[in-house]
Amino acid sequence: MSRIFPKFLMEGGEDVIQLVVSLTLIGIAGAVLFESIRQIFTIHPLFPSALLASLNNVLFVVIILEILRTITAHFGDGGFQVGPFLVIGIIANVRHILTISASLSSEAAGSDTEFRRAMVELAINGGLIIVMVIGLTLLHRIGDRTIEQTNGPKAH
Repeated sequence: MSRIFPKFLMEGGEDVIQLVVSLTLIGIAGAVLFESIRQIFTIHPLFPSALLASLNNVLFVVIILEILRTITAHFGDGGFQVGPFLVIGIIANVRHILTISASLSSEAAGSDTEFRRAMVELAINGGLIIVMVIGLTLLHRIGDRTIEQTNGPKAH
């Protein structure tokens, strides 16, 4: 491959793509955050629709920023990190739970089928959060043990 494309072109191209991806994610996060703030001041009544929509949007921005951090770390050290994806999954599931809860509280009279479907979704999302938190905890414990074994005991 180095005969066809010199190494500096490959690395430079990778840097340009990283910059474009990063700027795109920052632009999306900024636009969503701006729209969220605008909604707070323009939607009436303010509670609950505008505040719940804003909370949903802010959590979406947090997800985008976590993705940006993960991508930047990947480009920086070339490794794949599972932990940030678990954090993104937890935030996404919490966001989905809030969305379902908001839709249930805002609907005056929903059908029994819709209510059961919402309860199943809440249970699944809650279970996924528990599984991901356990996975994140195990990942941190294994990571901490690996650091201690390779670098000696941690300084306190």
